[in-house]
Amino acid sequence: MCSSINDNERSWGIQLISNINSIVEHNDLIIKRAGGESTISLKKKNNMFPDVSWQDFVDYSCFLKENGINAFEQEALQNILEGSIATSRRAINGQYTTPPELAKILVKLTVKNWEDTILDCCCGTGTIPKEALKIKKAHMPVNEAVESVWACDKYSYPLQIANLSMTDVDTMNLANRIFQHNALTLSFGENVDIVDPETGEKMHLLLPEFGSITSNLPFVGSSSIPEDDKNEIKKMHFTSNLDGRSDLSFYIAIKLADILKPSGTLGIIVSNSWMGTESGGKFIRELQKHYDLKQIHISSNERWFHNADVVTTIMILEKKSNSTNDGTVFWLWNKSLDDFAKDTDKEDILISSAILESEINPEIAKMSKYSSQELHDILNLNISYNAFFYNVRWLLDIKNKIIPIKDVFNVIRGARRGWDKMFYPKDFFSLKS
Repeated sequence: MCSSINDNERSWGIQLISNINSIVEHNDLIIKRAGGESTISLKKKNNMFPDVSWQDFVDYSCFLKENGINAFEQEALQNILEGSIATSRRAINGQYTTPPELAKILVKLTVKNWEDTILDCCCGTGTIPKEALKIKKAHMPVNEAVESVWACDKYSYPLQIANLSMTDVDTMNLANRIFQHNALTLSFGENVDIVDPETGEKMHLLLPEFGSITSNLPFVGSSSIPEDDKNEIKKMHFTSNLDGRSDLSFYIAIKLADILKPSGTLGIIVSNSWMGTESGGKFIRELQKHYDLKQIHISSNERWFHNADVVTTIMILEKKSNSTNDGTVFWLWNKSLDDFAKDTDKEDILISSAILESEINPEIAKMSKYSSQELHDILNLNISYNAFFYNVRWLLDIKNKIIPIKDVFNVIRGARRGWDKMFYPKDFFSLKS
């Protein structure tokens, strides 16, 4: 193992490895075996490392010590550390790293005032706040940018990576507004502790109201919600209005209205599971008590997350104020994230189209806009939200001429027909299998 490492480095990896010897000397390590693999526990919740990952941290930190942290791109450092997070653990916690291009687009779609405060409440490894900082630094002094971008996560492990990701050469001695917190319990004006990188001392700050919240919410279904989150959910006044099969993200999205300024914007990445289910319908109805549903984005090209078996959508919402809602715009992306990343003109057209609510180039993104009344009337025809990415307004012209199929037929769903004689014809039919 390399010799002791200077404490003045910002990287958590370096700080962690510098303390390995003292941790071992104090007998603070517990070695466990599960499924044939050793793990190292630091006697703290959420701090469990496979031994292979631990050795990666050792080698990586020695490499940084010998070569210097400033010589490497932040994205390269982030990718190396992200590789040490077990895929199984990400799946359990619903944590999947946001692709940088998607993070950039999400931030640009959400933020209306770049001088206002921004929060990512489920920041993971920091991809979204990193993109927000990049853009903010082009609009204001560096210190003001750092002080107005906040990030938190329920779990401590990814925060170390996020801190590294959000730090650049020009912000090395500035305190990132990053802290550990459950998004379900965030409240305006509460005390938040962050660490001053120059002194190592804690800074006590008050959580502000935010002009924008932008986040990739965890992909956790109702059956996988952790017990501590379930206990918090039970305390919420709106819980009885939602379905018992609601995703964790449903509760988080509604709760975040408590820390948004009036007319503040919420931009979130969520599973598309809400679009065609009863639980999703209840979620949207409750959501609309707190927000105006401004835009919904989805891809027609390919999935945004290749490491997760889930189709996702972007929801752009505005906290309710005295203004009236002028409808919801549904955007269908016809280009992939790779297309946007390789061609900034295409990305600019997508962002400009969304901001102006105008279909500039349908080959890049197609737009369908519906008023609140039109949405209500079409939904009453038992049409799901998936249909609104296309023009289905014509259904309103014939709504008085159509009836539910159940009024004519007896509809039975889920009946097993495997033993039906139709599927087992007699030999004289001379059918080949």
